[in-house]
Amino acid sequence: ITNTPYHAIFGKEIFTAIIGNKGNEDKENASVQTKVNQVLLAPAAVDIAAGDTAHLTFNFENKDFGNYLGEINIEDYPISFDNTYYFAYKVNDKITVSEIGSEKANVFIETLFSGDSLFQYQFYPQNNINYKKLEQSQLIILHSVSELSSGLMQFLKQFTAEGGSLVIFPNLKQKEKTNQLLSQLQSVQLQNIDTTTLFISNINYNDPLMQDVFIKENKLLNLPWVRQKAIMTRKSKGSYVYNILSFKNAQPFLARTDFDKGKVYVFATDAEENHTNFGKHSLFVPVMYNMALQSAGQYLPAFSLNQPTVELPFVFEPEKTILRHDSTEIIPHLIIKGKKTILFTDEINQPGHYLLSDGKTTIPLAFNLKSAESEMKFYTNDELQQLLEEQYREQPVNILNFSAENDTLSANLNLATDTLWKWFIILALLMITAEILIIKLWK
Repeated sequence: ITNTPYHAIFGKEIFTAIIGNKGNEDKENASVQTKVNQVLLAPAAVDIAAGDTAHLTFNFENKDFGNYLGEINIEDYPISFDNTYYFAYKVNDKITVSEIGSEKANVFIETLFSGDSLFQYQFYPQNNINYKKLEQSQLIILHSVSELSSGLMQFLKQFTAEGGSLVIFPNLKQKEKTNQLLSQLQSVQLQNIDTTTLFISNINYNDPLMQDVFIKENKLLNLPWVRQKAIMTRKSKGSYVYNILSFKNAQPFLARTDFDKGKVYVFATDAEENHTNFGKHSLFVPVMYNMALQSAGQYLPAFSLNQPTVELPFVFEPEKTILRHDSTEIIPHLIIKGKKTILFTDEINQPGHYLLSDGKTTIPLAFNLKSAESEMKFYTNDELQQLLEEQYREQPVNILNFSAENDTLSANLNLATDTLWKWFIILALLMITAEILIIKLWK
């Protein structure tokens, strides 16, 4: 189980391994070794009672971009086929962030993302958008746009539905068009404009966006002020609204709603400094930074071999894609759905690490045996007899027992002898009759 919602360079990874003892005996000081990219982390030992589980948490730092291949090994003899659990993930080297504005980029947004090598930042004026490049974005920021064409709204709706993240800093003079877009995204609505200066006073520390922003909760923080803002309301049939930052009157300054597979972040105002000092405040950087990091393609660190398909937040070229496992290469069956790739796993039958690549995009995958393979509980003779009799109702069922002492087969061979002897007599009579006929015809 990963406790980290996204994987970032120099980010701290926290994994919890759940180790089960499905045997009939307690295990003491069971050795557990964890490796990441062949580097051994601190070894551990756990005590696990019969039929119980133990939780082991370990963490490490992502010191570079690229693929991370991990495995957790336990010692369990003589049954060793399920002693290794594989996991894998990727730390992306570039996250594409696009801003759309009326005429020019917002200075705070541009400074943050254009000055960091982790991001590939691009600004588009609202009347001159390159949609082919825009669709490659992981995060799109609408900042104070005065016009929203039907084509742009349809694009943003599809972008979000397919897993993209959309941030909206509204133009309060043109909130009708923004509300139209928000309605299509089943998000909040922007109502009356409030010009009272208020300070942000409430932080939802449990929201994933605020993870690792603060060491601990602090009610004495000096938070940003907002002078001009729209009052947000929730639609009766809209998505659930997560208030991330809000004022003392419980009105949100920053809210999040989910739309299909994507996220919509809505601010109560734009980021211009005559309306708020949020852009200059120290809170601006981690909030916007986390929005971008969490928009990057994330997928499960491990899959089961019995899963028929795997959904990946990347677009591969099917005709160029190869799936590699050790020295074996497989041409996988893929289906592209918007910004996602569906991988069919019918040709994946071995646990371990795999690399999926089309030459441009390469990601690591990990597959493990299904948990039922490790189940060490067996049917008794009576349970097996009952199960087989229910399945083969018209046929007699006998259980063959093997002696544990001499490995010889001891079985009841009375296989319906009350009916078989009749067939042998009939067969013998037929053979005698055939012999008599042959002799007569021969003469």
